[in-house]
Amino acid sequence: PADAAVRREIEEGYARLGRAVDGRDFDAFQAVRIPEFATIPPDGVPKSGAGMAERARGLLQRIQPPIRTTNDVLELTVRGDDAIAVVRQKFTRRQPVDAAGTLHEIHTEITQRETWTRTPGGWMLSFVDDEIDPVREDRGPVAVSPR
Repeated sequence: PADAAVRREIEEGYARLGRAVDGRDFDAFQAVRIPEFATIPPDGVPKSGAGMAERARGLLQRIQPPIRTTNDVLELTVRGDDAIAVVRQKFTRRQPVDAAGTLHEIHTEITQRETWTRTPGGWMLSFVDDEIDPVREDRGPVAVSPR
């Protein structure tokens, strides 16, 4: 298991990631990931860092406030320069759901294994896999304030 110092550093990494999502800040989001970041989603087809970066860019451009994201670390183990976290991620946001741009409140949750790698600049997210227990709720249209 990870010691208290590593747990604090990893939780701060998740806090940085959360602030990047909340602020729709692509550069800050990518700054938490190593350049070689990769993932193996449930379909089993590995995704490269470049592909995941484009996916993140598109998502951050589409979502609208209020945005709420949490990453609850359920387990954390250190193996050399890697910290393996089992995390329950929750993400609520407004986003367009059709060609007309109708905003709905969308809530998603997933438990996944995330590997953080110790770098000279601190812990950075390097790999995500073992995604389980997904939840996706479309909570319906949201009122848009007149401008």
